[in-house]
Amino acid sequence: MIKHLTRKTASDMDDRLCESMRAPIELIVYTVGVYLSATCILHEMSQSIQDFCGKLVAAIVAAALAWAAYRLVDIMCEAIARYSHKSANKLDDLIIMLLRKTLRVVVVVVAVLLIGQNIMGINITTLLAGAGIFGLALAFAAQDTIANFFGSIMIVVDKPFFVGDRIKVGEFSGTVKSVGFRSTRLETPDGHVLT
Repeated sequence: MIKHLTRKTASDMDDRLCESMRAPIELIVYTVGVYLSATCILHEMSQSIQDFCGKLVAAIVAAALAWAAYRLVDIMCEAIARYSHKSANKLDDLIIMLLRKTLRVVVVVVAVLLIGQNIMGINITTLLAGAGIFGLALAFAAQDTIANFFGSIMIVVDKPFFVGDRIKVGEFSGTVKSVGFRSTRLETPDGHVLT
């Protein structure tokens, strides 16, 4: 019925949203339905089995919600990409790709941490402390890369130049050939390419 209603709208984003949310919602409905239909049998079993089944259902529902959020990231990034195609700057597409990958990783990590800590009762404090130390070591090792990355983000946000513009950087001048996350390439009037 929802599909029938979404087909009547002018936008196809609601169709994509409906289609991507269908499988996670079905998983939640089936899991809860099986659990509720088995409650009369579960009451006859030991408390530990009842607790395990309750935790298993909660973990499946949480995983299905994380799956829905993971799919929602794709739809959100696709909607943003439609607007970015209107600009001449191709770096916007790279940022959307980076945003998509980052949000996917965040959804998966948060889901694993929530399911592990709150539902399964696994102590993840030491894992988080180790991840913090690893992140700090990685940040020190990649200072130049991180500085270049944030410099590239500032170029995208401020948009001081585009591909094809003639600019001067220090003692060099030339035409912008490409703008990437790590570098910007200039072609000088005598044909040399500078990074």
